[in-house]
Amino acid sequence: MRIGAGLAMVWLGTLTSCGVDEPTEYSDENREAFMAACTDTATDGLYQQRVCQCAYDEAAATLPFERFREIEAALTDAEEPALPEDFLDILASCIIEEGDL
Repeated sequence: MRIGAGLAMVWLGTLTSCGVDEPTEYSDENREAFMAACTDTATDGLYQQRVCQCAYDEAAATLPFERFREIEAALTDAEEPALPEDFLDILASCIIEEGDL
């Protein structure tokens, strides 16, 4: 599973790939990039995909896009990237929700 610190490592650059203009709001392209960074469809199961989808949906619903970009920038600039508390809270609730815990 790539959740947590692993997600921090693979999330880098997901919003500004291919030299396109920087996005200003959540979009299908953001979702696709996030899901690609969060999951490996060859090895991750449905649970992992559901947790990642939940995390993106919750972030889009509760975090202003500017904060989402700040998280990305912090992960990009960090020598040892770690997800911030606000995103970890989202991720934890999705793990619990999707795991029916």
